[in-house]
Amino acid sequence: MGKIKHGLTGQQSGADPERVAEALRRLPLVYCEMDPGSALFFHSNLLHSSEQNSSEHSRWSLISCFTADYNLPFKSLSHAAPEPVRVVDDSAIKNLGAVGWSQESSFLEAPN
Repeated sequence: MGKIKHGLTGQQSGADPERVAEALRRLPLVYCEMDPGSALFFHSNLLHSSEQNSSEHSRWSLISCFTADYNLPFKSLSHAAPEPVRVVDDSAIKNLGAVGWSQESSFLEAPN
């Protein structure tokens, strides 16, 4: 189907609706039901979406985009400038220690 352009749909970025409709016509729809705390990673060329959260529980997502330095866009379409990933030793996480949120803190509050 080729590259699918994205643009703003309301306040969110989304794929071209006409191309999405064609993908739905041609390709099977696969659902991923996950347990709380699970993580799901997508290839950057995989067309994916998330249905509306109709539960009483909040659902948070973290979107990080990675690309090789030889694959940077000609013209940045994002507010975030590409930044090299600093490679650290495997022990760096252990050496950092416990930092972050506890069960008592809100996800949106900065850690102490």
